Amino acid sequence: MSGSAPAAETSSARTIFASRSAASVWGIPTIGVRHQVQALTLQNDGGRSRAGISRHYADPASVKVYRCEGLLVTDRVRTVLDLAAFTPFVESIVPLDHVLKTDRKRGLPAVTKETLLAGADGIYTAAAIRRIQAAVDFADPLSGSAGESYSRALMHVAGFEAPVRRAECLTRPEFPVRQVFGASQRRQRPRMKGMTTTSTLQPFNLRSIALPAFGPALLFCIGEGAVLPVVALSARDLGASVAVSALVVTLIGLGSWFFNLPASLITIKFGERWAIVAAGAAGALALLAAGFAPLLAHNGIWLLAAAMTVVGMSTSVFNLARQKYLTEAVPVIYRARALSTLGGVTRIGVFIGPFVGAAVMQFAGISGAYWVGVAGMAAAAVLSLTIPDLVLPDDVDGGRKGPEPTLRGVAVSHAGVFLTIGTGILLLSALRASRQVVIPLWADHLGLDATHASLIYGLSGAIDMLVFYPAGKLMDRKGRMWVAVPSTLIMGTALFLMPSSVDFVGLLLASLLIGFGNGISSGLIMTLGADFSPNKGRGQFLGLWRFISDAGATGGPVLLSALTAAISLAAGVWATGFLGVAAAAVFAVALPKLKHRRNY
Repeated sequence: MSGSAPAAETSSARTIFASRSAASVWGIPTIGVRHQVQALTLQNDGGRSRAGISRHYADPASVKVYRCEGLLVTDRVRTVLDLAAFTPFVESIVPLDHVLKTDRKRGLPAVTKETLLAGADGIYTAAAIRRIQAAVDFADPLSGSAGESYSRALMHVAGFEAPVRRAECLTRPEFPVRQVFGASQRRQRPRMKGMTTTSTLQPFNLRSIALPAFGPALLFCIGEGAVLPVVALSARDLGASVAVSALVVTLIGLGSWFFNLPASLITIKFGERWAIVAAGAAGALALLAAGFAPLLAHNGIWLLAAAMTVVGMSTSVFNLARQKYLTEAVPVIYRARALSTLGGVTRIGVFIGPFVGAAVMQFAGISGAYWVGVAGMAAAAVLSLTIPDLVLPDDVDGGRKGPEPTLRGVAVSHAGVFLTIGTGILLLSALRASRQVVIPLWADHLGLDATHASLIYGLSGAIDMLVFYPAGKLMDRKGRMWVAVPSTLIMGTALFLMPSSVDFVGLLLASLLIGFGNGISSGLIMTLGADFSPNKGRGQFLGLWRFISDAGATGGPVLLSALTAAISLAAGVWATGFLGVAAAAVFAVALPKLKHRRNY
């Protein structure tokens, strides 16, 4: 190898070979010949090129040094990251493709994309990190050779659609058959059963996954929204007291909250698609049972209570599985838009459901709302059958999966995230849940009739549903902080102002401001959960994440109720506003501090 002599002369001076020179020592292929020898020096003494070597200073804390073939070299991750950061895109793909697969000749394990991206944090400039991100996204461990990697990169830069790099097909163990080129697909990650996979990140459009990803969510939430207004009325018709009727309604939220952890295990065991299908089917059966509860006379209330608990449990599985699916199916640069759209579709469904239920109840009585719920959730289950199964890369390549992390293990390894950003999520969820109670209560406090109170609540909800997609786009382009802090501050400020309103107009303005703040935060909790969830253990992480979120949603109204009973309604509203300010403070401090824990 050219440059080995100068290397020997300078190794005693703590010169570490880097970039193409280190790649040569590691056996990592690069493009071109007769490159100048490149090295890092840990001594910031102003010295640069001498003895035929181009030297660049590096912070000792950021460099892992290995002795390979008697020479000091940067580790493989730093070596290929340097190439991705400082060489042309088409040249960086060759070494990246190489390290993403096992180097059997040298006995070196494959490096994951997540490891590469994590290794870039805090070392390179923002521009260099963007170049690294683009190159790592494009790289493909299925590339068969350096020439193939270089060809794909050239095609991509030239504006042509890169060919599909398919997995190795083993018809017989001794005769592997490689299929290199085929019809292109629009996505690289994750791989799906029955589909080839692209070797590059092709242009992505949310419309391409709209029906399978958002259709079931809309149908499920229409069904859920149809029954929510009538559950308490059904309990009263079955002879329950007001307190018991309220408890029956609460069972939906409690079932969802406490079933989040089992929901994660169900999703991991059966996969996202079958978890969503099963959740829709179970919810439909539960609502069918609730519709027949009046036929059981004295035991009808128990059947209704059990049905609502199952509906809550089904909602937990459905929500977690669809969040996990979108997290893995959508490129990270579209993640916030996808999850904000999911949150917006959920709100639209819950908004439409009561109107559909009311129309059917004109002909079928109160049971008509349950038939709408059955139809919506059953249709969601059927439509979910069209969702492709997600398959991890190890499955496609024939690798063997390791054991799944435990809930406890994930909780311990990500305790820092749960205790900081998780606190912000807890506060935001409490704020969101409380705002739904605050508006009608303050309307009643002002002496407004039910019609005016409903109008204010509906207009606030309309604003909420109009801004979810722009907010997701802002998060994708500018960062999560641009939505997390403003949304919570806006809702907190509006709640601080609400006790000052003395008439319809004042309450309407405060409610519209709350609706706007809540609307731009659509999908924020899911997006942050996706950002910090690990590839291995994502289901467990999201189960814990949703458990924290639902705890806030359950505790917020309880706090409001307690302060209202102990002091006054105004004090309860102000305390709810303080939750928004506290959430904003947590996000402002924790998000920048923990950016290195993000999984992208």
